[in-house]
Amino acid sequence: MAESGQQQGASGSAARWKASFANLSMQSKMIIIFVFLISLPIMMVGYVSYRNYSHASERLTTNYVAYIAANNLTKLDDYVTDLFNMSAMPLYMSTSQPAEDFMKYLESPLMNVDKVSYMDRYLQFLNKIKPDTVSVFAFDNYGNVFYNVKSHSKRSDLDEVKKIWAEAAAAGDGSPRLISTQGVPTNEVKSGSTFAYYAFTVVRQLKNLDNRLPVGYIAFDTNLSGIDRWMADMDRLTKAKQR
Repeated sequence: MAESGQQQGASGSAARWKASFANLSMQSKMIIIFVFLISLPIMMVGYVSYRNYSHASERLTTNYVAYIAANNLTKLDDYVTDLFNMSAMPLYMSTSQPAEDFMKYLESPLMNVDKVSYMDRYLQFLNKIKPDTVSVFAFDNYGNVFYNVKSHSKRSDLDEVKKIWAEAAAAGDGSPRLISTQGVPTNEVKSGSTFAYYAFTVVRQLKNLDNRLPVGYIAFDTNLSGIDRWMADMDRLTKAKQR
């Protein structure tokens, strides 16, 4: 009985709506028809189009971010490969003067003005090839170190890191080795800061090409500020906050 009453009530409500609609003026009927039969479909189409556009835009943004990330990784890989190749340059490059040969100077225990001057010029040349290299160091087997510093000042922790570099170079046995990113302290560290900059290092043991005996090793310090520039596109795209 209750269900029958509900059905009758629903039928009565529908009848009253029909009667009310029939009693409306033609203008009111046209307005209702316009709203429900024209505006509503337009709103639905607009909503669906917006959803589709949002999803498409999100996919495009995600794909582009992935592209930028992959591109930056490729740049970094190419940059490290260039440093690997640069670390081998002393093995094969010499000047027109037979006496002015990096490997011969590095192998010799003698220290004189000509040797120091040549080593400084040669390391300066290597340090200018890549814009983000900060320092180039060369170590011989007699405890001598030669270096060229592009910016800041010489590492204040050189005595500590050269042991790590020497072990990595020896483990490489003539192949280049990458030392992971580390903070670099110098005498120019600002108050409240621990490091002057952050850098990764490429080292290589240098061997005499005739007898294959090690004569020392070379190390390239590279400032991470170059990588920060590569990430600028992604930061702008994703509206990331600069730290």
